[in-house]
Amino acid sequence: MHDYTSSPLAFHTCIQKDLDVNNRDVKWMLVGDSHMRNLFSDLLTTISGPHLKFMLTRTEGVWKDGSNITTTMSIRAKALHEKIVAIDDHINFTLTFHWDHLLNRLPRMANEWLKNPTQTPSLIVFSRLHA
Repeated sequence: MHDYTSSPLAFHTCIQKDLDVNNRDVKWMLVGDSHMRNLFSDLLTTISGPHLKFMLTRTEGVWKDGSNITTTMSIRAKALHEKIVAIDDHINFTLTFHWDHLLNRLPRMANEWLKNPTQTPSLIVFSRLHA
């Protein structure tokens, strides 16, 4: 166990330890509503660095420089009801946000992970719209 601080270096060190233990890419996924999207944004702010890239669903296949993601998310926060993927190839880390405020698609995603275990996230955090 080690102390945790909110800095890119501390985060990269933590991810590297996970890579050393699991010997595979680290994939984290957040599924849910705006609360999960805000957590996603906070994590991106923590890990931002020169190797970070992101892609929105509407620009599928077009990776953008990660230095713009916090601006993109803050300007369009209310309209970002889509999948957002951020990667850092330097540390083999992928962070994905799926907009699914009622968690209707979560069972289908779980079935896809069963069919293709290499795509299964190592961490899944989800939250549903308060009813």
